Amino acid sequence: ISIAKDGTAITTVTAGVCALSAASSHTITFPGALAITSFTAPNIEGKFFIVRVTNANCTFTNGASLKMAGGVNYTPGANGASVLFLMHSNVAWEITRTAY
Repeated sequence: ISIAKDGTAITTVTAGVCALSAASSHTITFPGALAITSFTAPNIEGKFFIVRVTNANCTFTNGASLKMAGGVNYTPGANGASVLFLMHSNVAWEITRTAY
């Protein structure tokens, strides 16, 4: 199985909601500081998805719709990070992360 493919480019969020495509891989490059409080996407329930952040302008805000490891917010460093999530009951649960 190969998951090597280009991710959907995401450059903004609306009121903290990050709209994803139906793809399983997404690349976030925000030009300025933005916070993500939840994800939406078609047919995402029960599925894993990867978010690759390319800079330090994104904060994942732990809350009712986004559960981060340890229950705390996460902002990747300047080199970015990859974060794997599982969507369950309309809540994105962090599975693992790798900082670059």
